[in-house]
Amino acid sequence: MKMLGIKDLDALALGATFLGTGGGGDPYIGRLMAEAAILLMANN
Repeated sequence: MKMLGIKDLDALALGATFLGTGGGGDPYIGRLMAEAAILLMANN
């Protein structure tokens, strides 16, 4: 399993947008949520 970091989030959001279907909304919002979760886990 690869651990993802904040530097990986732009590529992840772009890939999810490209491959996703069903109108999941703005990928920027998901990126911000993922960044917040990573920072929260890093501080614990």
